Parts: sequence; C-alpha cells; structure tokens
Amino acid sequence: MKPFLHRVLMAWRPLYLRGLLLDGLPPLPVTTPSDAARYPRSHRPPATAAGRHAAPAVGTVSALDFPNRRFLMNRSDLTFFHAPNTRSGGTRALLEELGADYRMHVLDFKTGEQRQSDYLAINPMGKVPAIRHGEALVTEQPAVFLYLADLYPEAKLAPSIGDPLRGPYLRWLVFYGSCFEPALIDKAMQRTPAAPSTSPYGDYDTMLKTLTDQLARGPYLLGETFTAADVLWGTALNWTTKFKLVPELPVIRAYVERVLARPAMRRAAEKDAELAAAQAA
Repeated sequence: MKPFLHRVLMAWRPLYLRGLLLDGLPPLPVTTPSDAARYPRSHRPPATAAGRHAAPAVGTVSALDFPNRRFLMNRSDLTFFHAPNTRSGGTRALLEELGADYRMHVLDFKTGEQRQSDYLAINPMGKVPAIRHGEALVTEQPAVFLYLADLYPEAKLAPSIGDPLRGPYLRWLVFYGSCFEPALIDKAMQRTPAAPSTSPYGDYDTMLKTLTDQLARGPYLLGETFTAADVLWGTALNWTTKFKLVPELPVIRAYVERVLARPAMRRAAEKDAELAAAQAA
C-alpha cells in the first residue's frame, strides 16, 4: 500500500471503529504495510477447502473483535417464559449450559395462564418456550435455541458461520420442528399418514431412520462436537421415549444418557423438578 493512502486509512480507522462499536457496521479489513509486503496480490494465501482465502490475522478489524457495544451491554436483558414439565425444559437446560444471565417468567399451565391475554401478547399460540431479549421476541423451540446459542458464542455450542459444521447444525435443529414433531404427533394421534408426496416429513419410519443413522455416528449429532442441537434432541428424546412415542432403541437410549449426564443438564433437571413440586403444592 502506498504510504499516503496508508496514512489516510490509519487516520480514518478510529472513526470506523467508533461506528462499528456504536452502530454494528460490517468489518473492514485493514492491512498493515508489513502484511502487504508479505502478501502481494500475486502471492496471497491459497484458498481453503471451503473456497475462501485465509485472511492475514495481523491488522484485521473483525466484528468479533469489536462486537456491538449496546448488544453486549444488554445481553443480560433476557426474559425466559417457562412452564415446568413442558418442552421449555430443554430451553432451561440450554440456558444452564450457556451460563446465561436471565429472568424467568413462570407460567402455571394448570390454571391456564398460557391462554390469558398477558401471555398471548407474547406468544399468540399460547406455547412455551419464548424469550424476550430487549425488543426482540423469539418463539418456536428451534428458533429459541438458534438465537440463544449465537447470543453466547463463548460457550461454543453453535458452530460459527464459515465452520463446516454450521450447515449440519442448522439442519438438525430445523429437522426437529419440520419433520420429527409432525411425524410424532401424527403417529401418537393414530392419524392416517398423508401420502409421502404431500407429507411435510415423508413418512415416520424414514424420519426415524434418518435420525438414528445420524446418532449411530455419535457420540453426538455432529460427531465429537457437542452443540445446542444435542440439548434439544437429548431432552426431546428423553420425554418421547418415556411416553412411548419413540421406540427406546439402544442407540437412542445411549445418546440420551450421554446428554443428560452433563452437569448443566443435571442442574437444569433438578431445578425444574423443584419448580414443578412447588407449583403442585
């Protein structure tokens, strides 16, 4: 880089960083003269397997290095809407795994709180889990998991964008809501399955085999990497096997036991049992 242009960029850089911190602007790669000497245009680092050029680490401004200041300041402004002995138990376990700071708004399903106007303003479907982070309102279990795991990147429960595991991670979180639960409910209600060409999940047996084939590659859904997807599936398969909605195959039971044996998962289960007992009293 020519000295004059370099001086201009260096003079402007503090203003850019200020905008990045306050407004969350996209990152700007800025290369020092020494980097430019090491990596002239004709000798840049080779493309990676994903087809990207490896950027020099020195002198690069990253959105991860300078995250949005307001976002970090308000990360604790998180409310979790929960009821014990429901699907939202998985979200409580995820919050425990993340070490998240949050307020919990407990609903009593026995008195129908989930159908009252106050909560219907949060989720018109009258379901849990739901979370409110500042002005952002998130419902639907896979969406809640995606949001929370990305909110706490230091917990390393969500592969980042660019990680080869990001796609499979998204796949299995979405598979839960788009295939597993619809197939499960149809089977539990003894409904006549729709033709595979019109069914959103194809057929129950194929759905289950797709899942168990993945679990057999273990120990977790993404191999050796434990993610938020395992919190979701571990808790879901635990209660669905208990209610005989899913067959308790050895590969499923072994997976559930691995996930539930984690200290954070145990803590969440114990706290939820205490909450359920308090509501029952």
